[in-house]
Amino acid sequence: FGLDSNFSEEAFVQRMNADLAYDLGNLVSPTLPMAAKFLPGGVPAVPDAAAEATPLPETARRVIAEVEADFADLGLHKALMAIWELINVANKYIVENEPWTLAKDPERRGRLEAVLYNVLEALRVIAVLIAPFMPSTADEIFRRLGLAEGGTQDFDSIRRWGRLPAGSRLTRGEALFPRVEFRKEDARMSE
Repeated sequence: FGLDSNFSEEAFVQRMNADLAYDLGNLVSPTLPMAAKFLPGGVPAVPDAAAEATPLPETARRVIAEVEADFADLGLHKALMAIWELINVANKYIVENEPWTLAKDPERRGRLEAVLYNVLEALRVIAVLIAPFMPSTADEIFRRLGLAEGGTQDFDSIRRWGRLPAGSRLTRGEALFPRVEFRKEDARMSE
């Protein structure tokens, strides 16, 4: 599926680190422990849409439509590119909104909950979208979001933003994708 490409172990490791360890892994691993710490009661209620301006719901809607079209055309590589766009927007959203800073000010508790809810909901959507490619990773994200074994998390469940149930218990975990080091001597030994 998709375009032909060259393969090298070094490029594979670089791609694994960039896309999995840094992008998806950094979205899941620091976010869930931080959310579990700041939201000891679990996932907060869905924030009032008017009070929380975020690009995440609109990006998610667009990405879902793109992924659906890409699957219909068997453009699996394009579907993954679209999913990674949502991952990148979610990572940028966290950096721009600094929930770790919001948590220091009790008067900004509502804003903190809104930011964290939106990131957690983005993770739920991402988990559904990556499930055909990485089912074990999707299941682990569902588990950490308090959604036992995915439950009713399917494509239809992500068509509307805000379906992550309030009160879901968040679970911390190890890094999903630890960073991998490429060493040229390892590559020579495998030849």
